[in-house]
Amino acid sequence: MNQHFISMLLKLFSAAIILIHFSLPHLNAQQAASAEKSLDLEMYWELQSAGNPQISPDGNHVVYTRGWIDQINDARKSEIWIMNAD
Repeated sequence: MNQHFISMLLKLFSAAIILIHFSLPHLNAQQAASAEKSLDLEMYWELQSAGNPQISPDGNHVVYTRGWIDQINDARKSEIWIMNAD
């Protein structure tokens, strides 16, 4: 794989981590101290995902899917997002 492709994948992975970080509810200090905290229903409803990254032919953009749960309609939803590769 060429260096440009690897660099774009790392950027997409970083964007996915940031998306997940901000989509989870913030834990208070007491919850964060508990190593046995498990995934509960509220946390599940807030989860989002990023997947299927594709690099544009000119190498300037990355397109990926963003998925989440629509609580009101009780359904999984997804959208196609685009970001600059730089």
